[in-house]
Amino acid sequence: MKLSVVGLMILRDKVLLVQRGARVHRHKGEIGLPGGAVEPWETEAEALRREIFEEIGVDIVEEIPIFFGETRTSNSLFRIRAYAIFFGKPPKLKPDGVEVVKIHEVLLSEVLKAPVRWEQLGDRSVPVIRFSKCTVWGATGRLLLKFREWYSGKGVQLSFGEVAPVESQRNGPVEGRIERETGGNSEG
Repeated sequence: MKLSVVGLMILRDKVLLVQRGARVHRHKGEIGLPGGAVEPWETEAEALRREIFEEIGVDIVEEIPIFFGETRTSNSLFRIRAYAIFFGKPPKLKPDGVEVVKIHEVLLSEVLKAPVRWEQLGDRSVPVIRFSKCTVWGATGRLLLKFREWYSGKGVQLSFGEVAPVESQRNGPVEGRIERETGGNSEG
């Protein structure tokens, strides 16, 4: 299973969601969080910084991403680790036009309170969350539900300095760390 990292970017009272382009390999047109695969030669922090810069032109070197949750996708075989990134001043956004074709600003209050509808997809049930400007489902929906728990104080609050990478050539795998951090609440 390949490791991926994503960033939930919070700009005061808004959250940024991205719409993937029609020419990407996976999840064409879906709404999600900026990020992508961690390459074998990089850490999670390096991958998150690189992916966000490539996709929306924002360098997060000054921000401190905070781990809030993890999920997996069975269809693309990725383990996805999510980090909240808070901005005091809104960054200049520039979608790359291929991986990301549009950025949706959703009110933080909507992310925290929008109703969740569960739909059957094959043999599993996936969350669908409809916001006023867009709809998310699947892995992104699960991560936003984890963000709600974390934001309300029920989840783990760890920054990059406190979170050991799960996989990378530099650091190697760390077995059992997810269960310790999340109290066994990781989805799989």
